[in-house]
Amino acid sequence: MELCSLWDDLAQAGAGPATRLLRYEVTAASNDAAAALGLPPGAEIVRLERLRLGKRSGIPLPAMQRTTYSDSGRAVEFGTHVYRAETYSFQITLVGR
Repeated sequence: MELCSLWDDLAQAGAGPATRLLRYEVTAASNDAAAALGLPPGAEIVRLERLRLGKRSGIPLPAMQRTTYSDSGRAVEFGTHVYRAETYSFQITLVGR
């Protein structure tokens, strides 16, 4: 299994990837972000919002939320991602705890 970034996927497809920074600010964590990151609600976080662009146009439809963890198990990123339906497929494996 290989984990690729959207940038890598766009480049491989010849879509000429680019990024537009929409927002970069220090702000109070929402309840969802705080819970995902293991922080108290309202804790100071950096909010980054960007738009990935390629040569093709389309309307983003599927969305998912993701939390990324460091090797030590600490949550370091919480994000909401939106994907163009015609360019992505998802495979999900559920495991019992």
